[in-house]
Amino acid sequence: MKILALSTNYRYHQDVLQSLYDKGIVATHVVSHAPDSEKTTCSFYAKHNTTLINGQNFYQIKTMQKMVPADAPALSKEVLDYFVEVERDFYTISDRYAYFSKSFRTRKRLFRYAIRYWLDFFAKNEIDGLFAICSPHNFPDYLAFHTAKYLGIKTLMTTDVMINDHILLLDDYRQVFKVPEDFMAKKSNEEIISSINPVLYNKAFSESREIAFTKLLNDKTLGLKNVNIKPTKQPGLKKLIRYKKRLVKYLTLTMFKPRFKATFAMNGEFSDFSRRLFRLQSGIRLKRLKNAYEKLAVYPDYDNKFVYFAMHLNPERTSQPEAEVFEDHLLAIEILARSVPNDWVVYVKENPSQYGKKLNIVNGKHYRDASDYTDYTRLPNVKLMRQDVKTADLIKNATIVSTLKGTVGWETIGSGKGAVIFSNSWYSACRAAYRVDDVDSCKKAIASVLEKKSDEIFTDKLKFLAYMQDKIVIGSMGGHHNIEIASEPYENLVESLADNLKKRFAA
Repeated sequence: MKILALSTNYRYHQDVLQSLYDKGIVATHVVSHAPDSEKTTCSFYAKHNTTLINGQNFYQIKTMQKMVPADAPALSKEVLDYFVEVERDFYTISDRYAYFSKSFRTRKRLFRYAIRYWLDFFAKNEIDGLFAICSPHNFPDYLAFHTAKYLGIKTLMTTDVMINDHILLLDDYRQVFKVPEDFMAKKSNEEIISSINPVLYNKAFSESREIAFTKLLNDKTLGLKNVNIKPTKQPGLKKLIRYKKRLVKYLTLTMFKPRFKATFAMNGEFSDFSRRLFRLQSGIRLKRLKNAYEKLAVYPDYDNKFVYFAMHLNPERTSQPEAEVFEDHLLAIEILARSVPNDWVVYVKENPSQYGKKLNIVNGKHYRDASDYTDYTRLPNVKLMRQDVKTADLIKNATIVSTLKGTVGWETIGSGKGAVIFSNSWYSACRAAYRVDDVDSCKKAIASVLEKKSDEIFTDKLKFLAYMQDKIVIGSMGGHHNIEIASEPYENLVESLADNLKKRFAA
């Protein structure tokens, strides 16, 4: 069996591909966004003569013209009709790859070149399946994934869950699960627990190291004191060499040809000096954005009934493409504002990483500005909330907790409350997670949350684990941080994912 793998540059995913190779599933092609780096040339790819498709080439008209063969199939109305929603999301995704905006026509041409490329690729290479390490959220991977779906090629992807050492294995990030209402209806909690894999059960009810790390990272971004984030382990000599390289990079304004930088991908290449100027400009913009937010933000009044709505970082895969139309937070906030009684307040809390210079200093330029906050607060009963209010306090005191699909929803369910969500999340199969898409469904969801008791929520969580346990498997998302905080042996993380991928590809 031959598969296409998307962006499997981490050592972990290359080890998974090696295990699949040993099991008879061969990644003959890989989309790489760092094709010249050491981690791709000295790896599984070189060992097995894997064809690397340079993802960098998809961002420029001039390189796409060379990539699409003269005999590539022409697009038809039928094809373009299928890709209407994909094209819509492509435009929001591609915003992160153009620091200076590109015209609609240019991006449309890139979109259509890419579709032609992938149709031709799959026709000529007899690919049987596609594996993505997560929801494809850069557009070479995104369009490869959806072209495979169009052609009926088997697709598999992983997504992170806030259960230690586990991941969710999906066919599609849009795949929807829901625990049936009658599932284990007459079973006691003890009987449900006995049906759940003990490892999954124990880790689902242990403190999530990923959630704990995220909270520490947010606190550090906000400048809170006494925050200690464990650094990535590095051998002493390697660490010293890396430090010296960074020192040279930041103390000298070289004019050497820069490495590929995703933020500027559609704008071409810039010198290191120019990119530092852009980063400086972005830093000033983010500071102004934060100041605009803080001028409007207030502390919540716990004596009143209120909705706590947690925003997502933009851009990131949980908002583009996973949230689909709700990547525009205004849509979700307005639905909430129109769904609650007049005497309630909707408190909106920005994601701290939106101002984070490490995560979002440049590529978030087109996703949030001060006018967004003005739009939110113009809605009835909507207020922005101070960033230093603790999430645990908000979950405890909120009448309703809502998010697009964020981790706060899972934390809320764990606290004995239902959560209102606006898109498909890893925990949305749980009957205590109420997915909504308009005012009517939102009002019904709020009524259901208010009616449900905490012991019913606990049972819903148990049934969710029992129902989804064949899909939530031992594994990792593969980043250095993910591997470092894992408690399972590394070999288990590799072999479990490889075994489950083989089983599902063979199904």
